[in-house]
Amino acid sequence: MADKTIPQLEPKTTISSTDLIPIDDNTQTYKMTFANFLKAIPGVVSIALNQAGDGFVVTLRDGTSAEIVTHDSAKQDTLTFDSTPQQNSQNPVYSGGVYAADVAVAQLVADEAQTARQAEAALGQAIAEMLGDLAKFEENNIASKTYHENDLVVLNDGKLYKATSEIQTNTPLVPETNVEQTTMEEVFHRVKPVTEGGTGAENQVDARLNLGLGGAAIKNVADTVAENDAKLPTGGAVYTAIKAVADRLNDLGLYVDSEGYVCQSIN
Repeated sequence: MADKTIPQLEPKTTISSTDLIPIDDNTQTYKMTFANFLKAIPGVVSIALNQAGDGFVVTLRDGTSAEIVTHDSAKQDTLTFDSTPQQNSQNPVYSGGVYAADVAVAQLVADEAQTARQAEAALGQAIAEMLGDLAKFEENNIASKTYHENDLVVLNDGKLYKATSEIQTNTPLVPETNVEQTTMEEVFHRVKPVTEGGTGAENQVDARLNLGLGGAAIKNVADTVAENDAKLPTGGAVYTAIKAVADRLNDLGLYVDSEGYVCQSIN
């Protein structure tokens, strides 16, 4: 590469009109190059471009010189813009590219949220179908029927809830307000009250008590009447036994009067 030629600039002691560049004729505003400005400074002997070409070397009358850099050599002369944000890129990005990227991210988040809502709704529907008539799926979290206490409902979060009190139709279903979360294990092990067709008890004794049943409720049934038999005879078995006694008495010429005495007919 050939050596760069550095032109020598003669110093001036005055500024002429040829050194001035008009900016606004109405206000008589002018500008001048930095080189002409330096040349007009008293005591300047010579001015030359420096080797890097990014400034001047100014020599004074006393033989000293100074280098003046007029621009940053590290400055990027031409900026390269990315049309969209790029990973690890040091380049600036057009605002339109940033906006498009923001829109794309927002759409991705919205799509993910929609997918999650659809998955939750599908799960809720599956739970409701699995429980059959026990639970209803309310995708909009609005009661489509009247719910009684402990009635089951599946909300659009895919979770199972039970009513904590009576809920009228078209009432919003709000967790921890009128419904509370439950589990299928709790549902199937829950003691069902008598008012719902259950026994309201966790053992046989309490169940019979709640249903108004006595000890006869646990006796076995017998079709015949036998001595020392603890079973409960059916009505037919009692009738058959009484009729057998009556027939035997009749065969002996005996009968039972209205007061319960056994009598004999005398002809």
